[in-house]
Amino acid sequence: RRTHADLQEKINQMFTNLKLAERGVQDFVQDDHKASLGKHLIRTSGNEILSEILLYLAEENMIKVNNESGELDPDARLKIIKELPTQVAEPAMKVHKAATGSGSVHDFISLLEEEMMKLCDVMIKKQDKKKDRNILFAHKHTLNDKISECQEPALVLHLAALILFQHFTGNMLTATGKFVPTILAFLKEKLTDEQFTTLSKHQQLVISS
Repeated sequence: RRTHADLQEKINQMFTNLKLAERGVQDFVQDDHKASLGKHLIRTSGNEILSEILLYLAEENMIKVNNESGELDPDARLKIIKELPTQVAEPAMKVHKAATGSGSVHDFISLLEEEMMKLCDVMIKKQDKKKDRNILFAHKHTLNDKISECQEPALVLHLAALILFQHFTGNMLTATGKFVPTILAFLKEKLTDEQFTTLSKHQQLVISS
C-alpha cells in the first residue's frame, strides 16, 4: 500500500520532469509543432501523473481497478473519477478534461498545479534550479549511453536528434521517432551545412530502408 508521503515525493518528481520537458516544447517556434509535441507530452508524462494520482485515490476510496501496467487510458480514468467523492471528483474531472481536450501543455500544467491540493493534498515544491540541472544532466547522460550501445539506424537518428536538441537549447525533449523530422527542421539553423547534410542523408537511409 502506498503512503501519502510516497505519493507526495513521486508526484513532485514527475511534475518537475513534466515542467522541464515543457520548456523543450516552448523552444519550437511554429505553433503546430508546439501543439503536437505538447499533446504528446500530456499523453505520456501528463498521463503518468494523472494515473499515479487516480490509482492512489482509488485505493484510498476502495474502488476496484483492473490495471496491471500502472497507467490508465482516458476511459479508465473516467471510470475511477465517476466513483470518487464529489469534492475530489470535481477537480479530477477538470484535469481529465484538460488532458483530453485541445488546450496547450502549458495550460494543462497550470491547471494541474492549481488543482493538486484539492485533488490529492499534494503540495508542489518550489523550483530547485540545482535539482533541475542534475535531472537535465542525468537525462543527457542516459541518451548518450543509449546511443553508444544502439545498433538500430532509426533509433540512432532519434537519439541523436534528442541529444543535439538538448545540447543547443539546454532543455530536454520528450518525443517519439515520428517527431524526428520536426526536431531536425528546428536544428537546421543551429548546425553547419555539413552536419545537417550528414543527418539528412542518415534520415533518407532510414526512410528508404
